[in-house]
Amino acid sequence: MPRENILTLEEIDRIATILIANGIDKIRLTGGEPLVRKNLIWLIERLANNTTLKALALTTNGVLLRNQVAILHSAGITHLNISLDSLQRERFLALTGSDDLHTVLAAIDESIATGFQAVKLNVVVIRGFNDDELNAFVELIKNRPIALRFIEFMPFTGNRWQQENVVTADEMISRIARQYTLLPLPTNPSQTTTGADYTISGYAGSIHFIAPVSHSFCRFCNRLRITADGHLKTCLFRSPSLDLRSLLRNGRNDRQIIEAISESLQSKPESSELGMIVTGDIPHCMTAIGG
Repeated sequence: MPRENILTLEEIDRIATILIANGIDKIRLTGGEPLVRKNLIWLIERLANNTTLKALALTTNGVLLRNQVAILHSAGITHLNISLDSLQRERFLALTGSDDLHTVLAAIDESIATGFQAVKLNVVVIRGFNDDELNAFVELIKNRPIALRFIEFMPFTGNRWQQENVVTADEMISRIARQYTLLPLPTNPSQTTTGADYTISGYAGSIHFIAPVSHSFCRFCNRLRITADGHLKTCLFRSPSLDLRSLLRNGRNDRQIIEAISESLQSKPESSELGMIVTGDIPHCMTAIGG
């Protein structure tokens, strides 16, 4: 993508400031991989200065995280999500192209020790690839206060999705329950939910199942996503609905921008209709959308 098509950090900051002024109280920096972005710490510090922001989160693959954990925490990151789909070195190498599993695991422990409000571990479960590692991941949280998030395999361009490779949340729960007693966590009625939440007696961490394929949670979804090139997505599974970059660069004021966002939200469908979409790839790549 040409550099001029990508939002500048100042443009990202302006969009965030407009949204925060209109009720957004949580922001997540994701990717691709956000830690490759030059001067990211400047943006984090700018966002953290918004006193009405309740959470400033970052999602990373963890490869570049180890030497930046303390810096990210001091800059204002409150919640950290780390994506890790295998605890086996060979599989990690096959999936990512890098032999950095040990680096990611070390970064996870360093993140826990640093004192973020929450450290979450995202695991996309794929039948025939890593579904035999469910219990190994559960053991990872025995002595670590991590929110372990098992995510159903979703259809996106380039990820070779097949219906038969989906391990549903219900199946994951059933398989894990053969060895562990899963205790449901109480739900907070003031918060949205995207899945089922459990703990295990004596374990430091918790387990969460994210089920966008088998159990739609559209009615709970309140997220907006802005792509690196400035397009607003009101639904993860649908095409962008608004070109914010053009509005910014054509001199629109804050009121005009928030009106355009509100209009886009009004046209958001009630459901993503993912059940219909799974017959073929969703026409965009997850690495270009973020989590």
